[in-house]
Amino acid sequence: MSNEVGFTKGPFGFQINYANGWTASVQWGWGNYCRNRNSDSDYNPDFLFSPNAEIAAFPSDKHYSQDYWYHFPDESDVVKGWVNVQEVMEFLNLVSNFVEFNPEAYIFEECETTDA
Repeated sequence: MSNEVGFTKGPFGFQINYANGWTASVQWGWGNYCRNRNSDSDYNPDFLFSPNAEIAAFPSDKHYSQDYWYHFPDESDVVKGWVNVQEVMEFLNLVSNFVEFNPEAYIFEECETTDA
């Protein structure tokens, strides 16, 4: 995955890399938390529709470790599923306004909240 600002298309959705070092992911394919979750394996992902999607955000250079991913305040997971179009748009705006990712500060803050 590139840290370059821009868009990435995958078979089931897209990702946006922001200048703040965060990436937002929007997925609506087979296996994602959306209407297409249990779709037949013969569907065509190039022309895939869903009224809802799965969203996540992670540091662009730390996507491989979910320890650094954004944790949804109302969820016990790092992904949130079954979100509608309005929620996706609000989430993309939220991620675009995150402070620049600092792994040293992030780890310290996590330890502080865990030990408190």
